Amino acid sequence: MKKPAPMQSALLAVLSDGKPHSNYELNALCKTSDARTSISHLRAKGVQIVDEWCVNSQGVRYKVYTLISQQ
Repeated sequence: MKKPAPMQSALLAVLSDGKPHSNYELNALCKTSDARTSISHLRAKGVQIVDEWCVNSQGVRYKVYTLISQQ
């Protein structure tokens, strides 16, 4: 796999804890405006990142992302 871009490396560092993280949380931790684009690029490179819909206490839906494995 080609070396990931700096933003992708930052996302991998956060996701490597194996815990689910929301787009909002990833944006704040990685100082990016949209982590979903980098997640898409990482998936295209073969990194297994799964997503799951969640609902907060106000009924708002959002996705959380979890790193399954790193190739």
